[in-house]
Amino acid sequence: MSILNTKNELSEISDWLDDAYNTSSLRLQPEKEIESIIKNKIDLKHCALIAFNFSLLRIWLSNKSLLSLTQGFVNSNHMNDWSKFLDYGYYSMSIFTCVLDHPDGKCRISGADLYLLFFALLAFNRHEQALWLGGRAYLGDSPERFSGRQNEVWTLCEVSEWEALGGDVHGWRGIVSRLRRLIPGKREKEASAGKLDDDPMFPYWEEKPLCGYMLRLWLVMSGQLQPQETPDGHPGCGVYEGLFTNWDHPEALENSIIEACDYHVRRSSEDGDGDYDVPEFTLRPYNVIPFEILAYRNVRRKMGLETPWPSHPLLDSPFVKNLPDELPPSDDPLLNEVLAAVRKVLPDV
Repeated sequence: MSILNTKNELSEISDWLDDAYNTSSLRLQPEKEIESIIKNKIDLKHCALIAFNFSLLRIWLSNKSLLSLTQGFVNSNHMNDWSKFLDYGYYSMSIFTCVLDHPDGKCRISGADLYLLFFALLAFNRHEQALWLGGRAYLGDSPERFSGRQNEVWTLCEVSEWEALGGDVHGWRGIVSRLRRLIPGKREKEASAGKLDDDPMFPYWEEKPLCGYMLRLWLVMSGQLQPQETPDGHPGCGVYEGLFTNWDHPEALENSIIEACDYHVRRSSEDGDGDYDVPEFTLRPYNVIPFEILAYRNVRRKMGLETPWPSHPLLDSPFVKNLPDELPPSDDPLLNEVLAAVRKVLPDV
């Protein structure tokens, strides 16, 4: 099994941060754009632009924050960087979802951002925010909110079919219905009927084990499902299935965690399993920090359960060992000013 070389990774991060283009495009420019927007009239279009700029700033902060973890401690400045990383991601997604709620709102949301941010929030014990995000992703009343397909929203054919089914999206049965395309043969039938854009360049995140794992973990943490239960029609968790079947068996659970870590390492490479396969963990900081494993431990911890923590190159790295357990909200005047302006248009953010 290969593992990312910490020194090489740090060197790449340092080079990335030193690049003048990255500095101007992902740090200074988005801040200036946000400042210019909030000085003028805020409307729905500007709200979406702000959300996009928050995403860019999050990229900058993720690279900057990773360097701090190799120092063996995280001081107040580094804590604030990680807090901004979470807050910019969370409020970016919050604004996007509220824009989609609006009758005139049209946005495209990456399923990758949704799933990975959910785990990152839990890894830092932001349970309430993670619950909100999971609930909005799967329990909302708009079939266009999240498709789970990378950078795409549901097609008109899918929306029509959803309405024909009654649009019931309340409770876990609604969640299962929402993932109905994963029933064996369902996607192929829809594709042959012209109801799906089956372009392999836009792989379905719903078909990756990470999606089923996120759904299952969200149901467990929200008290809607027992760990060993699987709702009818659930897409399955693949390599993560053992985290639930071995929930009460520490020795077997330790092996399941190792398997999940091995999978993370394999899927942190840009080389997927096929010509059009997009691995889940190629982007920083998700390539070197297994947020999905840390999230699992914190969910169990909140339920009063210990979790076996095996030795593994991914878990033993400074990127994980020096990661803070909890993060307060970021001390960011710009974020506070932006949220105040956005809430005049989108009160639910």
